[in-house]
Amino acid sequence: MTKRTSLRALAAIALACCVPATALAALSGAGTVASPFDSGQWDSFQLVATPLSPTEGPADEYFGRFKFSNLEVRNTVKDLRIEGVSSLALDTQRFHIEEARQALVGWMEKYPRDPWIPGTMLGFADQVHARSQPDLDMTALFFYQYLSTHYAGHYFGKTADQRIAGFEPNAGYDISSAFDPYFPLSYVMDGIYPGTGK
Repeated sequence: MTKRTSLRALAAIALACCVPATALAALSGAGTVASPFDSGQWDSFQLVATPLSPTEGPADEYFGRFKFSNLEVRNTVKDLRIEGVSSLALDTQRFHIEEARQALVGWMEKYPRDPWIPGTMLGFADQVHARSQPDLDMTALFFYQYLSTHYAGHYFGKTADQRIAGFEPNAGYDISSAFDPYFPLSYVMDGIYPGTGK
């Protein structure tokens, strides 16, 4: 036995001791599955998908007719909480509610995956419903229903379901207290040029 043959025998013994039998079979090609038959025919198809929108809307993008940013919408909700539900403040609040409503709708259409939307929407709907006005109740119901549908099983969806279940619309609609669609000019100017109507 030559030196080269003995080295080969030792290598074979070492390999057999260290490598499992299944791995040896794979290395040798024994027991491998034959590749599937390729017919050479190709099926073509067209996949059409719109790209996902960015998750968060930038703070310097403006929505709605009054050009509110998402920060201004959130600040309006905060202001409504602070101001309370006094009927004396309602006339001024209605204009800011409309500004925020239009911007919120534009914001949720363009950035539906923005994580700030459900909390802002729930807070806005709560504040609008707290004003005890029949026309504003419809706005609140719209946002509650949106949350219930799009965030089902989530905290915001469950909370919206509770709000809908306990929703008590205002009885009667006094036309004399209905909102005047003709805003005072100072409110309109404040919507276009913030701060000038004060």
